[in-house]
Amino acid sequence: MSKDTSKNTSGNTKPNYPWAELYDMESRVSSATPVRSGKIGRPPRVYPRRKTSVMLSDEEQAALEKITYTIRQAMRPGSVTKSQVYGLAVRLLDHHMEQLPNHVANWDQVVQSLFDGEGE
Repeated sequence: MSKDTSKNTSGNTKPNYPWAELYDMESRVSSATPVRSGKIGRPPRVYPRRKTSVMLSDEEQAALEKITYTIRQAMRPGSVTKSQVYGLAVRLLDHHMEQLPNHVANWDQVVQSLFDGEGE
């Protein structure tokens, strides 16, 4: 996950994830005031997303619903979509992929490597 550090208004150094700023704009929690184009209707998406199809078990679907609800409640009044939660999950997994060994024999080894940090 690409991360830059920058000074915030209180002078502290904090991580700055450019993609998180895009999520803020999508969720309408960005501090920047949007410029009105004068066009009426739904504004275009901040950045394009591609429609995909995902097959989830009941347990995975319930976890997705719970996570989306929890983040939505924490971000009120901003909005949170399942697409943003999927995107965040993919970015988190991508960040942890360095823990995966060069070869694994089964999914249990993948899970142990990524959850427990038991890579090479």
